[in-house]
Amino acid sequence: MNTKTIADQNYKVGNYVDAVKIYTHILEDGLNLNVMANRCASNIKLACYSDALVDAIEITKLKPGCSKSWGRLGASLYGLNKMNESLTAYTKAYDLALQNNLDTAKMYLNMIKHLSSTRVITSKILDINMLNDMFEMVISNQKILDKLSNSDFQNKVLSFQTNPLGALKDHEIMDVLSELMVKFKF
Repeated sequence: MNTKTIADQNYKVGNYVDAVKIYTHILEDGLNLNVMANRCASNIKLACYSDALVDAIEITKLKPGCSKSWGRLGASLYGLNKMNESLTAYTKAYDLALQNNLDTAKMYLNMIKHLSSTRVITSKILDINMLNDMFEMVISNQKILDKLSNSDFQNKVLSFQTNPLGALKDHEIMDVLSELMVKFKF
């Protein structure tokens, strides 16, 4: 039984640490893309995403037409919380898999859907964080707080719901907007 077969068997039974050690030993004798791909997969299973990423980048450079290479790149980037880059890699993997393996393409499509929904959730969290920051800034800025506490100003703001462009002509509204724009660098 050759060394690669032993490493592959370790991978199959979930002994990823030994599989990585053996694959690494094999790679000391020279570049072997299949061995590198298997070491990458083992490192993904071990959540050693930085190590997996190094192999995944090399594999996609040398085998740019292989969907599995791009899938492993996507998984490595996902593990490193690089969602946009992961989405790009999984999209490429999906496009390539469509040509020859529909089951694999479905798996990549599921990751694309997951990442797309994660991006929406993340952007909503960022919006909430921005609103929280804005609220904190408002309550710590006495000039804005005084205006917002004034019932005449509150009524003026409410009246602009029917004519939002009218707010641009009001100096009090523009003062508050200017304070907010300075803080958030719009």
